[in-house]
Amino acid sequence: MAPSHGLALIPIFASLEPPDLEHLTAIAVSRPLAAGEHLFFDGDPSEGFFAVESGRIKIYKMAADGREQVLHLVGTGQTFALASLFGEGAYLANAEAVQPSKLWLIP
Repeated sequence: MAPSHGLALIPIFASLEPPDLEHLTAIAVSRPLAAGEHLFFDGDPSEGFFAVESGRIKIYKMAADGREQVLHLVGTGQTFALASLFGEGAYLANAEAVQPSKLWLIP
C-alpha cells in the first residue's frame, strides 16, 4: 500500500487536502512490528508520535516490584506518544506490539 493511502486511513489525517497529505507522507516513516516486538522503552529519546494503520500496541509501565501496569491498548486508527513531544522529549512509558502491526512515525 502506498504511504499516502495508509496515512489517509488514519482518522486524524483523513480530511487533509492532497498537498498536505503529500507533505506528511514525505516525512512519515513506516514502522512494521511483529507481535511481542518493542517500539520504545520508558525514557528513550522521542523520535515523534505514532499512528496505527493496523494492529494493536500495548502502552505500559513497570512497577517498582516488577509488575506490568498497562496504561492503554492502542489500535487501528489511533495515535499515541504525543506527550513525548513536550517536556524533556522522552517517551513516558514502554510500547510493545501485541499483534503484528503497521505504524507510522511522524517526526
